[in-house]
Parts: sequence; C-alpha cells; structure tokens
Amino acid sequence: MSLLTSIKSKYTVKSFQLKATFSTPTCQEIQKPSKGFSLIELMAVVVILGILISAAIPAYSNYVRNSREMRATTQLQTIAMKLEKHYNRTMSYQASLGDLNLPAQDNWFQYRIVSDHQKQYIIVASPLNPQVSPQEFSLNHYGLHQRRILGTREWVNGWS
Repeated sequence: MSLLTSIKSKYTVKSFQLKATFSTPTCQEIQKPSKGFSLIELMAVVVILGILISAAIPAYSNYVRNSREMRATTQLQTIAMKLEKHYNRTMSYQASLGDLNLPAQDNWFQYRIVSDHQKQYIIVASPLNPQVSPQEFSLNHYGLHQRRILGTREWVNGWS
C-alpha cells in the first residue's frame, strides 16, 4: 500500500444509511390540549363577576330610584300647572285631581292636593312603598320645592 492510498482510505467518507423506525407513543409522550377550563379558572371568573355585580347593583338601584323621584317631581309640576289654569278660570285653587283629569297615583307615588284656602295650595307626592323612595316631595303655590324623609316632620327646601 502506498502512502497515498493509506491517506485516501483514512479520510474517505463512508456512506451510511439512515433507518427510520416508527413506534407507538406512550401515554406520557402524548399531551392532549385541554378541552375545558380548570376549576381554578372557573373560580377566578366567578370571583371577578361577583365583584363587578356587587358594584353595579347599588349604582343601578340608585339610578332607578332617582328616575322615579324625577318622574314624581315632574308630575307635581304638571299638577301645579293644571291648578294654575283652574285658578284662572274659577279664581280658586280648591280642586281635586279628578277635576284636573289627572290620576291620584302612578306605579310608585300617590299624589294629593292639600288646599287650606282658595288662594293657596300644597301638592304632595308620597311613595307607595318606602323602598321606592325614602322621601316625600311637595310643591306649593309659590313654586317652593320641598322634601322630607319618611317618618320625620321637618321639610327641607329643594328636591335634590
């Protein structure tokens, strides 16, 4: 053997074959993606929803109460306007809500006219249920708006 052949054989790349083998994977090798939520994830969602609802319900309740009170005060102004028209015709404030073609109550408030004289009046809106509103509203012939908390005697100026 010559020196050249021995160097060639030393650095010659021998061919090789790659054999592919296929086998059935074991349970540990297979990781299926989860198809649902874990208990912890569901509990986190329930807690977050509880916090959001606990903040939203009082705000919504106040909104509903304020809108009902606004409707009652608007009805007081409507009654006062009709009483003024009645006064212009008869020169007397003594009239009932039936005379003015107005209902004595709606779903949340009862309305009444308290007239001591022919020359003055007070209209009062009282809630049918204390849960609807904790206060009564009044309007007199001078246009003075007053309110009072149910169960008290003192009227306070202003409706808000």
